[in-house]
Amino acid sequence: MLWGMVALWTLIHGASLMAEQGIGPSLLQPWMLYTMFAFFDVKLSFAMAGRGVDPQLVWSTVTHAFLHGSWLHLALNAAAFLGLGHALSRDGGIWPTLAIFVLTAAAGALTFGAVAAVEAPLIGASGAVFGFLGTLTAWQARWLAARGGSLDPIWARVAGVIAVNAIMAVGFGGVAIAWEAHLGGFAAGWALAYAFPPRLRTRRMRERMVE
Repeated sequence: MLWGMVALWTLIHGASLMAEQGIGPSLLQPWMLYTMFAFFDVKLSFAMAGRGVDPQLVWSTVTHAFLHGSWLHLALNAAAFLGLGHALSRDGGIWPTLAIFVLTAAAGALTFGAVAAVEAPLIGASGAVFGFLGTLTAWQARWLAARGGSLDPIWARVAGVIAVNAIMAVGFGGVAIAWEAHLGGFAAGWALAYAFPPRLRTRRMRERMVE
C-alpha cells in the first residue's frame, strides 16, 4: 500500500507535467487538477461564514495530499511517508495506517484553512506525514510511561517539531510551506494513537502497556 501510494503520486505528477506540455488530456494540467482536488482555504472561510459548502471542499481535505508542486516536493514527502509509514504499518496494521493518513490529511487541511489566509492552494502529503510522526511519538510516549521511563525525548521531539515549523512560518528560502497543516496533522496523529493502538508482539510488552 505504501509503495502503491507513492506510485500513484508519481503517476499523477508525471501525467500533469506531460499534459502541461500538450501531451495527454488537458484535464490533467496542473491548474485543472488544483481546481478539482487542491484545498482552498477561501472555500472553508465561505463555509464557516454561512455562505454554503462547496462540494469540492469536502473531498479536497484529503485529495490535496495526492498532488505535489515539484519532483523535489514529491520526493521529500515520499521518503518521509515510506519511512514513517513502514514503522506505523508494522506496529499498527495497514488499514489503520491508511485511516490515519486520511484523517490526518483532513485535519492538516482544516487547520491550514482555519489559520492561514492565503489564496494559494494547499497541496502535498506533508500534513499526513506529520500525522504519522504524531502517532508514532504518542505510541512511544505511552510505552515509556508504562515502563516508568523518562518522557524527556518525547518532549524534545515535540519541541523540535514546533521549532522547525516556526522557522517555516517565518520563511524558508522564499518557498511557501504550509506549517499549519504540519502542526494540525501532528496533533491529529497524536490523538489518533489512542483510537489505533499498536499491536503488541509479546505478552511482556502487553503487560507493560496496561495502564
